[in-house]
Amino acid sequence: MGKDKFLANFPLNINIPSLVKENPSLKGAQEKIRKLEKLIQPHIFWQELKINSINEDKVNLALNQEKWTIESVYLSLGLKNCTHVTLLALTIGEGLPNYSQECLKKGLFYEASIADILGSHAVEMLADKFGNYLAQNYLSKGLYPSLRFSPGYGDFELDNQAKISASLNTKDSIKVTDNYLLEPVKSITALIGWSSIPKEKTYPTGEAKKGFCQGGQNCAFCKTWACRK
Repeated sequence: MGKDKFLANFPLNINIPSLVKENPSLKGAQEKIRKLEKLIQPHIFWQELKINSINEDKVNLALNQEKWTIESVYLSLGLKNCTHVTLLALTIGEGLPNYSQECLKKGLFYEASIADILGSHAVEMLADKFGNYLAQNYLSKGLYPSLRFSPGYGDFELDNQAKISASLNTKDSIKVTDNYLLEPVKSITALIGWSSIPKEKTYPTGEAKKGFCQGGQNCAFCKTWACRK
């Protein structure tokens, strides 16, 4: 526990018909997607950390020889009954984002959109598939996963991306800007908890500006909609 791990070229095998069905705007772009798929270069970094304690609004982790305290009601609720976490950072690389930006500069907006949609789908698929891979390994130990918790949701502050990146030494593959955004843009940082008790597959709930949701900052991008549940 605590040792950094790295994996490159994790297989994705994107189901193009399913992707097109979910995104009707991609109809007729199947051949283009097959070519763009070659630009995806997955890199995954992860580390196992012990949870020292979970309070009402804090999660205390053992990070190497240090202690890392994350002040977050959202995370405290989500990691309830967990004994340790997997610290995770992953990316599909610069290929697709750079291609999309070049298309925008040339006014090729549809091609840029194809690359952007494919990139968003691929990085989420990468996170889900790797999460399932970890879950299969931990199941033999009698441990069950929490949902995936990323900085920027609820009151799990976005600046934690810098801490995760530094802890996993991702700087050659994933960088964090001064505004705590990730480069390449199709990248994810997250925590996954592990518990001997099966976890509910629902995100913590609360009210905007009360408890763990600050409201207003990430609403347009939030997939949990925790404040509305």
